[in-house]
Amino acid sequence: MTCMCIDTALSIVFQKLGYIVGKYPGYFVLVPFFIACILATGLQRLRYEDDPEYLFSPTDGRSKLERAIIDEYFPINYTQNFNLGRITHKGRFGRLIITARDGGSVLRRSVWNELMQLDSAIKNLTIEWDDKIYRYQDMCAKHEFKCFNNDILDFDNKIDDIEANRYFLKYPIWVNHETYKAYFFPAYLGGVQRDANNIIESAKGVNLMYFADTTIKNGDIRGQLWEQRFLDFAASVQYENIIVSRFISTTLQKELDSNTHSLVPFFSITIAIMLVFSIGTCMMFDWVRSKPWLGLMGCLSAGIAVIGAFGLCVYCGIEMIGINLAAPFLMLGVGMDDAFVLLAAWRRTNPTMSVPKRLSHTYAEAAVSITITSLTNFISFMIGIITPFPSVRIFCIYTSVAVLFTYAYHITFFGGLMAYFGEVERRNLHGLICIPVLPKSLAEDKGFFFRLLCTGGRNPNDPDNPKDNKEHMMMIFFRDVLAESLNRPLVKLLVISVFLIYLFIGIYGCSVIKEGLDRRKLSRDDSYSIQFYDFEDKYFREYPYRIQVVVNETMNYADPKIQQQIEDMLRKFEESPYVADKSMTESWLRSYLTFLGQDDSFLFLQALNVSDPLDFYRGLRDIFLHFPLTEQFRFDVVFNEDGSEVIASRYIIQAKNILDANMEKEMLISLRGIADSFPFHVTIYHHYFIFFDQFVLVRSISIQTITVAAIVMMAISLIFIPSPSCAIWVAFSIISIEIGVIGYMTLWNVNLDSISMINLIMCIGFSVDFSAHISYAYISCNERTPGERVKSALYSLGLPIFQGSVSTVLGIIALAFAPSYVFVTFFKTVFLVMLFGATHGILLLPVLLSLTDICRQPPKLLSEGQSSDNKSLHLSSKLPQPYHFKTTNLQTMQKELPFFTAEKFFDGKTIVHKNGGPIYIPRPSYINLACNSENHTVVDNIKQNRRPRIVDEVSVEGSKSLSVSDSSVVAEKDLGLGTSAEECSESSWKAAESKIDHHVDMIVKKQPQRIIENHHVNDGYLSDSLEQSTDASKMFVTRSKSNDTEMVEPRRNFKNNRQSRIGPTNGHEERMNRNILPPSLFNHQQQNNHHNLNRFIPMSYNRYLEEYPSTRQRLQSYRIGSLKPNRTTHRIQQDPDIILNRNEMNTSSYHYFDYNLHWDSRWSGTVPANQNKTDNSNFQ
Repeated sequence: MTCMCIDTALSIVFQKLGYIVGKYPGYFVLVPFFIACILATGLQRLRYEDDPEYLFSPTDGRSKLERAIIDEYFPINYTQNFNLGRITHKGRFGRLIITARDGGSVLRRSVWNELMQLDSAIKNLTIEWDDKIYRYQDMCAKHEFKCFNNDILDFDNKIDDIEANRYFLKYPIWVNHETYKAYFFPAYLGGVQRDANNIIESAKGVNLMYFADTTIKNGDIRGQLWEQRFLDFAASVQYENIIVSRFISTTLQKELDSNTHSLVPFFSITIAIMLVFSIGTCMMFDWVRSKPWLGLMGCLSAGIAVIGAFGLCVYCGIEMIGINLAAPFLMLGVGMDDAFVLLAAWRRTNPTMSVPKRLSHTYAEAAVSITITSLTNFISFMIGIITPFPSVRIFCIYTSVAVLFTYAYHITFFGGLMAYFGEVERRNLHGLICIPVLPKSLAEDKGFFFRLLCTGGRNPNDPDNPKDNKEHMMMIFFRDVLAESLNRPLVKLLVISVFLIYLFIGIYGCSVIKEGLDRRKLSRDDSYSIQFYDFEDKYFREYPYRIQVVVNETMNYADPKIQQQIEDMLRKFEESPYVADKSMTESWLRSYLTFLGQDDSFLFLQALNVSDPLDFYRGLRDIFLHFPLTEQFRFDVVFNEDGSEVIASRYIIQAKNILDANMEKEMLISLRGIADSFPFHVTIYHHYFIFFDQFVLVRSISIQTITVAAIVMMAISLIFIPSPSCAIWVAFSIISIEIGVIGYMTLWNVNLDSISMINLIMCIGFSVDFSAHISYAYISCNERTPGERVKSALYSLGLPIFQGSVSTVLGIIALAFAPSYVFVTFFKTVFLVMLFGATHGILLLPVLLSLTDICRQPPKLLSEGQSSDNKSLHLSSKLPQPYHFKTTNLQTMQKELPFFTAEKFFDGKTIVHKNGGPIYIPRPSYINLACNSENHTVVDNIKQNRRPRIVDEVSVEGSKSLSVSDSSVVAEKDLGLGTSAEECSESSWKAAESKIDHHVDMIVKKQPQRIIENHHVNDGYLSDSLEQSTDASKMFVTRSKSNDTEMVEPRRNFKNNRQSRIGPTNGHEERMNRNILPPSLFNHQQQNNHHNLNRFIPMSYNRYLEEYPSTRQRLQSYRIGSLKPNRTTHRIQQDPDIILNRNEMNTSSYHYFDYNLHWDSRWSGTVPANQNKTDNSNFQ
C-alpha cells in the first residue's frame, strides 16, 4: 500500500509538472540553461587538490596521530641533525636508482665512474631564486653542518679491489675499523649477491638520495625549484653503461595531475561515441517519430547539468581532484538512460493528444522511474561521503550533486526540448530536417530513397494502418524470443547452472582479494616513475623500511625491571616475521647496558653509581652519547628539563622482505598488535605508514559502507515493491552482484582500494535499479501464469535495461584506454556492474521469479453466489473488466468534457482531467468468467447477436448482475464497423463476423474445463446525430436470477436510453437512469477498410457547442468528479486481439468516449434535472 500511495502521488505530481512543461517549454529550457551558465562561473575559483597523502590516507588515521607524537618528542632538524632512518616527513628530495645497462653488477669501475660523474653533476646543479644562484650545497639537508652524503660513494677508491675480490664488504652492516664509521648497505645497494659469510659479491642497483633543507626560510620554495631542476636533468642525461631512474617528493602529485590531463583527449571520443549511440537509438524507420535531435539534446542536458553541479560545489569551497573527471563520463551514461526512459514513455502516449497532455502522460509514467533511479544513485554516493578517505568523500560529493542536477535537468531542460520536438511530430514534420513528410502508407508509389528517408508519421485518414504503426523489434525480441527461451525448463536449468558457476568464481575471487593502492598505480602507465618503482620493487625490497619504536612515557630506565620490559618489547618485535633480527636494531638502552657491562667502562664511570637513577642518566647524557659510534643515539633519548628523567625514548627496528601492499598491511597490523600488548605507551612509525593506513582500513570501511548502502537500497525497494519476498530477491541480487564485482575485479587485477571502493558504493545504486524494476514489473503485471509474467516483464523493461546498461558502458568506455590505473579501474568496475546487473535483471531474476513465483499469489476468483462490494472486487489477474470507481466529491468540468484515451497496450496508467482526479479507463472491451456448462450458450450469444437485442445492466450491492431484454427496441441502424449512421452496411458486419468467429473459437480451444473467458468486443461506432445515436460499443454478459442464463446484448441507443426499464424475468422491476453525455463530440469519418474499427477526429468543445447550442446548458450542468479506482484490487490490461489481430493493429491507438458511467448514490454534487440517482449502482 505504501508503494501504491507513493507511486500514485508521484505520478500525479509529475503529471501536472509534465503538463506545465509541455505548455510553457521555453521557460524550462532557458531558465535551467542560464542557471548552469551562472554556476559555471564558479569554476574560475577552482581549488585543485593533488596531495596524495591527504587524498588517499584516512582523515583520522592512526599514523597521523603517531607522527604527531614523534614530532612532539623527536623533531628533526634538517640543518643540524638530519638522519635518514629517523625522518618523519618526506620533505623535498630527489632519488636515483642506477642499474647497469648490460644487467650486470654495478660494483665495476666502468659503471662506477659514470655513477660518480652523475653525482658530481647533480651536486653542481643550480637554480635561480630571488635574483640569487643556489647550488645543492646551499640548500642540502645537513648532519653536523655537513651535507647529507651517500655513504656508498666513499668506496670509490676501493671499487677496483672490490671488483677483483681483494676488498670485502659484509652485508648488511659493515664497520670501517679505521674510521669507526658504520655503513648500512641495504639503504644504498639493491639486488645484492653474497656468499655464505655475507660478503658482498655483486649488486644490481645503487640508490642515491639528495635531500633539501625545508626548515629554513623559503627552503620549501627553493627545494621545489631544485627538485624540478633535478628531474629535468636526470631525464636528459644519457650514459653508455648505466640506466638512470628518477623520483622526487612530488612525483605522486605530478602523476595525479598527469592522470587528469591524460583523460582530456578522451572526452571528445566519449562524446562522439555517445552521440552516435544516442542518435542511433532515437532513430526509427518512421522519420516523424524519430528523435535524433533529442538524442543529441540528452547528451547536452547531462553535460550542462555536470557543469552546473561542479560550479556549485566549487562555490561551496569543495576541493577539485583529478578523479572527479570520471564523473562526467558516468553522468553522461546515467543521463542518457533517463532520456531513453522518457522517450520510450513518450512513444507509448496517444499521438492524437496535444503535446502538453502527451508530456503529462510521459511524466506520469517515466518520471517516477527515473526518480527511483536517481534516488538510489544519489543515496549511494551520499553514503560514500561518510568514508574517512578524502578522495572518496570529495568524489562522492561532486557526483551526488551531479546526479541531482542531471535528474533535475532531464525533467526540466530535456522535458522542454521534448515538448518542442513533440510539436514537430504533431505537425508531421521530418524529425531531422523539420520539413513535412508523407506517411509510409501514402508513399507506396514513391521511389526507394524517398520512402527510406522522407516518410513517416500517421495517415490522418487512416491512423491505425499497420504500415504507419510498427512495433519495436527489440521489444518483440525480448518478449517472443528471449522470454520464450527462458520459459523452457532446459534453459532455466542452464541459466541457474551458469549462475552457480559465476557465483563460485566470484567467491573464489573474493577469497584472494588484494588490498591497498600501490604508489605505482597512481602513475600513468607511460610515466618515468614506473621504471623507478619497478627497480625499487625488484632490488630494494629485502630491507625496505627503518621503523621507529617510541616509548612516550616517563620510565625509570635505571630499574632492571624496566630494562627487562624494554628488552622483551624489542625481542618481541624482532621475532615478528616482518622484522629483521637484533643485529639490525638500533637501541640506545642495549648499547648503554653493554657499555656499562664492559670491563673498561669504569675508566669513564669512576665517580658514578649507575644503580642510582641520577648517575645512570648522567653517565648516559654526559659520557655514552658523546662517543663517535653512539652519537646518533643523542636524538633517541628525551630528558626532562633538569636531566633527571627520560620522558621518551626511541628505538629503530628493520623491516624485512616486504614484497607488496598486502604484506605492508599485514606488517602494520602485526607491529601495532605487538605495540598495544604492553602496559606502557608504545608508538611505531614510518612516514609510509600514512599510506599503509588505507590498506588496513579499506576492507572494513568497504564492508561497512557497502552493507549500509545495501540495507538502504533494500529499504527503498521494499517501499516501492511492497512484497517481502521480492525484497529478498532484490537483496539477493545486490549481494550476488557485489560478490561478482569484487571477485571478478580481483581476478582482473584490481585491488580493493579507495578507487575501487568508490565504484563498489556506486554499483549498489546501479544494481538495485535493474533488480527492483524487473521484480516490480513481474509482480505487478496482469498475467496469470509465470511464463506470461516473464514475457510481460521483459517486454516492458528488457529494452530499457539493455539501453541503460549499454549507454552507461559507452559513457565510460574511453576510460579503458586511458594510461592510468585510476581510470581503468573505473571502467572495469562499472563494466562489471553493468554486465552483472543487466544479466541478473534480464536472465536470472525472471527465471528465479518464475520458478518460485512467491512474489505474488494470484487472486481468488469469485465463487458462485459470492458477492462483491464497493470496497473490494476479487478479479482474476487477467480479467481487465471495467473499473469499479470509488466515490469522491464531484467538481464541475468547465472546459473539458470527460472523454478518455485508450491505447493499444493500455496498462492502467492515469488519465487526469483538468479539474478532476485520476481515472483509469480500459479499452472498450473486457473479459469476464463463465462456467464451463454455459460456454456454448455464451459462444452462441456472441456469434448470433451480431445485431443483438438491447439489454441494460445494473449491479445491485450484494447481488449478481440483473438483465432483461426488450424486444420492442431494435437497433435499426448499422451498428457495424466504420460505416455511417445513414444506412446499413452488411459488408462491414460480415467482416466483423469473421473476426468474432475466429476469436471466440480461439478462446474456446484454449480454455480449461471449468472456466472460460468471455471476451466482449467493441464493434460499434459513435454517430454525429443527437437524435439517433446508438451505442454498440459494449457487449457484455449478464446473468438472470430466474434461469441463470447468460445473454450478450448491446446497450440501448442514446435516444431510448433515458428511462430504461430493467428487471429480472420473474417480474421484479426497477428504474435506472444513467448519466449519458452525447457521443457527438467526435466527428465520425467513414473508412473504407473493414478492419479500421474506430477512427475519430475530436471536435473542439467550442465547436461542439456552436453546432449543438441546445445542449450547452445541459452539458455544463454535469459535475464529473475525481473518479478514483480501487487500485489495489484492479489492474487493467487490454487485449488488442479483441479488436484486431496484432499484425493489423501494431502500435495503433484511438479515442474512446465513455458515456456509460453510472451514478453512485454516495456521489455528491449536482445531478442533471432529468436524471435520478440509482442506489448502489456502480460502473463495473
